[in-house]
Amino acid sequence: MFRNQSSGRASERLVFTRMTESSAVSDASALQTVRPSRIEAIFAFLAIYVIWGSTFLAIRYAVESIPPLFTAAIRHLLAGSILLGWALWKGERPTRQGLRAGIILGFPSFSSVTACCTGPS
Repeated sequence: MFRNQSSGRASERLVFTRMTESSAVSDASALQTVRPSRIEAIFAFLAIYVIWGSTFLAIRYAVESIPPLFTAAIRHLLAGSILLGWALWKGERPTRQGLRAGIILGFPSFSSVTACCTGPS
């Protein structure tokens, strides 16, 4: 007829404690699997330095013989093709929303290059 409230609260606390401990363990294991090793991070930054630096070197030599706007168009087309190929290889398909966002963000970027290259000198 009368319910013992203290035992009910203790069992609720026990369940809550077990739930938080299990979620803390799963969160910690998720962080450990996602975090790259130190050597992977170093190689990632090295790749950024080499790839980014090589594009500036390539642009320097390309602009001597190819018009700058054409050079920028080739650079953007090549970069977009590489990213699309990588996404398809990973099993991701472009969505309408993603394509729309790419056009909205890409147009001002390419327009600024066009204004820079074809503007008055």
